[in-house]
Amino acid sequence: MGMYGKLTTIALTALLIGSTAHGGTPIAGYTDTAAATGLSTPTAIAFLPDGRMLVAQKGGALRIVVGGVASTLVTIPVCSGSEMGLLGIAVDPAFASNGFIYLYRTKPAPGGCGSSSGRFNQVVRVTMVANAIDIGSLSELLTGIQTDNGNHDGGVLRIGPDDKLYVGAGDTGLGDNVGGPGTSTNPYAQDLGQLEGKILRLELDGSIPADNPFVGQVGAREEVFAYGFRNPFRMGFDPISGNLWVGDVGDLTIEEIAIVDAGENHSWPYCEGTLPGGCAQPGDVAPIFTYPHSGGSSLGASITGGGFAGASFGGRENDYFFGDYTGNAIYHAEPSGARDHISGTPTTFVSDAGGPVDIVFGPDGALYYVAIFDGEVRRVAPIVAADRRTTGRRRRLPLLQGGARARRGQAAQGHDDRARRRARPRPARLRRHPGGLDLQSRLGERQHRGRVERAPGRLRGEARQGLAQVREDQSGDQRPVRKP
Repeated sequence: MGMYGKLTTIALTALLIGSTAHGGTPIAGYTDTAAATGLSTPTAIAFLPDGRMLVAQKGGALRIVVGGVASTLVTIPVCSGSEMGLLGIAVDPAFASNGFIYLYRTKPAPGGCGSSSGRFNQVVRVTMVANAIDIGSLSELLTGIQTDNGNHDGGVLRIGPDDKLYVGAGDTGLGDNVGGPGTSTNPYAQDLGQLEGKILRLELDGSIPADNPFVGQVGAREEVFAYGFRNPFRMGFDPISGNLWVGDVGDLTIEEIAIVDAGENHSWPYCEGTLPGGCAQPGDVAPIFTYPHSGGSSLGASITGGGFAGASFGGRENDYFFGDYTGNAIYHAEPSGARDHISGTPTTFVSDAGGPVDIVFGPDGALYYVAIFDGEVRRVAPIVAADRRTTGRRRRLPLLQGGARARRGQAAQGHDDRARRRARPRPARLRRHPGGLDLQSRLGERQHRGRVERAPGRLRGEARQGLAQVREDQSGDQRPVRKP
């Protein structure tokens, strides 16, 4: 119950064996094509600067895709039972000069994988030289993330706009599935002395950033960036605001998306989403979007946090796309003008998506997703429209930002306008300080029902000055902050 949804390992294996690769069905105006096929339980993807794609397989193989053909670079020793395995990839911003690739894996214990004693999830680094990786280059940057039940491993790795490495670590599954919201007894997610049930933040060499929120706090793990999570399996940074959007896999009732900032408490295990009513404690931060596992508003039962489109994506530029593993779909969500919540209701973007477990936008601007059921990576891109000229020649024109098709004169009459969407103003990008994007307090939060809800506002380039103090916002009103 967790990373890959509410399926047992046996059921998952049956689905993997029994499925036939066929690709997803996108909405009108987009194509869904295979980027890599014949993979064995693929879990995560990332791109090298030259556009080649890396694929992690659950059993430990790290593969590289060139021209649609996958070959194995290296096989990392892992435990692959339950939800464990090779689960995440990130590529160093300076890869062209250092060849560094970061991986999240479950390391076997000295006695093997049968017991959780000595079996840990880790962040490791390998070095690619001349299109090859020597297993001897493997370096352990962070270890000791416990694997009690073998599930809720987290596994996402993302490099932020501050050039730090962000890590999603699950809560190991202890105390789970005992009833409705608020009944879990997980011991880790609220314990700052533990790595589990957290978003972690590291320097690229594995050391602890000096501005992490709990640096110097007695009893706290200084790697912790935010806490109170169940299984933050996938996440992505908004390229416009710099905000971190995390999909946290729910228990038996609710899935959620949260915007996460330094030092925040996101309420697991005493809340699942915002349930039960009144569960939140002062200073907790509420999710920006939730959906139930059943009923008309359900999108599925195991969220796959997503990513943001770039500057050209068929009229859905800079919008957010996430998936649901059991819902077998990818969804499109339009951020609010302030980019601090979702406007309206997410809509299905790709159906029959093969159990999506990772969603990344590639250097070509297309959406790539890992279809674990099909053993494939799929590519979704806008269809290029053909403009018939009066000369009889055909000219191919892309969809323009805002969704209107390119037109010149009367020759474009009769084109399908369904892709037209109103242009939306976009906020200006954050300026990056010389040392990277500072950790900052988020303006515009307000206390409501015991939790901090996000009102329209943007990050400021102010250093965070003590999470246990009362700070003043621009209006001079005081707002509470969490007290770990």
